[in-house]
Amino acid sequence: MKPNFRFFLLHSTCLLCLCASILMAQPVNTLTKDVVMPSPNAAALGKYGDIPIDYSSGTPSISIPLYSIGEGNINLPISLNYHGSGVVVGEPASWVGLGWSLNTGGMVSRTVMGIPDEGPNGYWSNANTIDTSLRSYICEMSLGNKDGEPDIFSYNVPGYSGKFFYDKDNNLFKIPKNPDLKIEKVYDSGSGGGFVSFTVITPDGTRYVFGKDADRNITAYELQNVGSSSTWRSTWMLLRIESFDKKFKLLLDYDSESYSYKTLASCKYTISNFPTVPNNVTCPGSNGADIPKHDYIHQYMNAKRLKSIKSSTDTLTFIAITGREDLESGSYRLDTLKLKSGGFCSRFVFSYAYFEDPLIATYNYSYFKRLQLTKLQKFSCNGAISENAHDFTYEGPVNNGKVFLPHRLSKAIDHWGYYNGKHTPNEGQDVNVPPTTLIHPISGDPIPYGGSNRDSDTTYLKYGMLKQVTYPTGGNTVYSFEANTAQYVVPGQKTYFIQNLTTCGTPGPSCCGNLVNTQNVTFNSSADISGCFFDLEIVGNANYATCSSCYFQAKIQIFNGATQIGPDYFITATCSPYFENVIKVPLAQITTNLSPNISYTFKVSSTNGKGTFSLYHWPNVTTSW
Repeated sequence: MKPNFRFFLLHSTCLLCLCASILMAQPVNTLTKDVVMPSPNAAALGKYGDIPIDYSSGTPSISIPLYSIGEGNINLPISLNYHGSGVVVGEPASWVGLGWSLNTGGMVSRTVMGIPDEGPNGYWSNANTIDTSLRSYICEMSLGNKDGEPDIFSYNVPGYSGKFFYDKDNNLFKIPKNPDLKIEKVYDSGSGGGFVSFTVITPDGTRYVFGKDADRNITAYELQNVGSSSTWRSTWMLLRIESFDKKFKLLLDYDSESYSYKTLASCKYTISNFPTVPNNVTCPGSNGADIPKHDYIHQYMNAKRLKSIKSSTDTLTFIAITGREDLESGSYRLDTLKLKSGGFCSRFVFSYAYFEDPLIATYNYSYFKRLQLTKLQKFSCNGAISENAHDFTYEGPVNNGKVFLPHRLSKAIDHWGYYNGKHTPNEGQDVNVPPTTLIHPISGDPIPYGGSNRDSDTTYLKYGMLKQVTYPTGGNTVYSFEANTAQYVVPGQKTYFIQNLTTCGTPGPSCCGNLVNTQNVTFNSSADISGCFFDLEIVGNANYATCSSCYFQAKIQIFNGATQIGPDYFITATCSPYFENVIKVPLAQITTNLSPNISYTFKVSSTNGKGTFSLYHWPNVTTSW
């Protein structure tokens, strides 16, 4: 069974402060200057829209039915589900444990892309005025003053999950389309309004109402970025399920809780009370006390926790009284689910431990732990009758009785965010990207960037995943996960036939006029010829007045004896602004009429500058990832 992996691009605002070079590919929230995802419970359910259950991709269906509450023609199955797509290092656990979610009807959540759509300078107020050709507008987007793309909403109801967004004209787009599924919204354009509620209507007419139940005049939202000047609604909780004729309904109620948690910032920076720190890369918006190693975005949540689901005959009560150690104070885990139907009463008891990073002995922070579901057992309400438990075991080495998992701010991750064990060199990198060379958008100078190892390692990427479920009957299921592999083509090693054949030395008076140099090449095979490329460069004399003309040219010609093969190929440069030009092209652009075991003469010539020619075999290599 193979978990899906997802590609993403790293956002690097911290180093690329030149507006002309900004690229935002992850869901970057420019109010916090970084990636901001929904709350842990919302994210756990959102996985089913991001990576649907699909045996062809190796994502199995792992579900434990708990109860089904109904009213008339409405039926809501309650189940405990595990998503087998793997554990991302930065992933917080839900209130029923890492990788697990409690399916109680679903929710609608949002990933803010830039600025909340409905906010001042958000997408709805700016989309018609975007001019991406203006550097100033791109700068404004990078600084969080303007918005350039719509927010992404995720929904999850029984039998359906997906995403949607609204364009600048308020048109709804669903992913997947699901033409028979309807999504309606209530929007308040007044101050403090915004998206009030959503109603998802399934093909059978069942209505799922999120955010506000107008009949009961109650609301249930989760707020993100609490405590700042820019708080937004990130999750709309399910409050009502009703039949198409509105004769039957199920009602859901919630308790409030406030907590915070840390997520890894896109780049390492010193958190300081000062706007800049000498000799340090400083991410925008940093504040607080200095910390030595792991730098983060601190998310403050006003959240909702499910309290009950009621029909006319049944009541499900969700009891959460034990505080969590893996989130900062104010969040609770689900301890007991109590089921009462007429005179019948039973309860499911959830037992937990924590995945831990042994570094917690040195750094006693909440993000060194993650909630781990170990057991689920059913009892009668008076405790007189009990069933055997479901027991759960997980992949990873055990240290002092705790299953190891690196802390959530670790940079020892592969390209998809899974653990790869490469603490060295990744933890010491300002920005966690592989060795890269950027080109300065103005000067053209190369800028060395990054030094991390982001390759996947199958030894480590399974850490934290469910390994075995032991059932109350004594039977068990053992899960064997492995990484997906994909083939891709990359350039192979260059083999030079001619390397840096020049017409003169340092550009200056000696490079004026017309200059020539030649070298003979014999190809050994047709494969050498088909994979051949060449570089041709002209560098003019910056003090072009020393030459007779402000015109620089380099040219390459190919000869078989006295016969020229193919046309002349040349490039030029002007006196300003750079006095130089370079190209890299396949040899086939000059000619395809070359054969092995024949000596060819390559003639490079230049006018008023230094011409440089290189010829090399550069095959493509197919490899696996």
